[in-house]
Amino acid sequence: MNIDVRGQNLSLPDSLRIGVHDFKVVDNHPFRERSDLSGQCDHGTREIRIRRLDSGGCVVSGTNLLVTYLHELLHAIDRVYGDGTVTDGDKGELAISCLSEGLAQVLIDNGMMVIGEQRAVVDQIEKGKA
Repeated sequence: MNIDVRGQNLSLPDSLRIGVHDFKVVDNHPFRERSDLSGQCDHGTREIRIRRLDSGGCVVSGTNLLVTYLHELLHAIDRVYGDGTVTDGDKGELAISCLSEGLAQVLIDNGMMVIGEQRAVVDQIEKGKA
């Protein structure tokens, strides 16, 4: 999944291993059943779904896509490792939203996100070819 964040191309994984579970990231999911959703983590199908258009049909910014990606990732982590202890609380959704916004800001502003051509170098290192 590629997104533009502050003028830089950011490559996010299309699949994630969380615990022993492999989650597929579904990019630009249409959410026909609910137009107000921007993302969703489905633990049954092991899918993280991200929508690139808002409910009015406008393109979502790259930073908002990153926050949504991290938000749904945190839901998956909470379900796998904590059996939903964060999300199931009365302020669980707010906690996940706060953490995803904060995490996105810290990762971006401190140069911790792998951007553009750097991703190719990291991929080569991980495959033992560099």
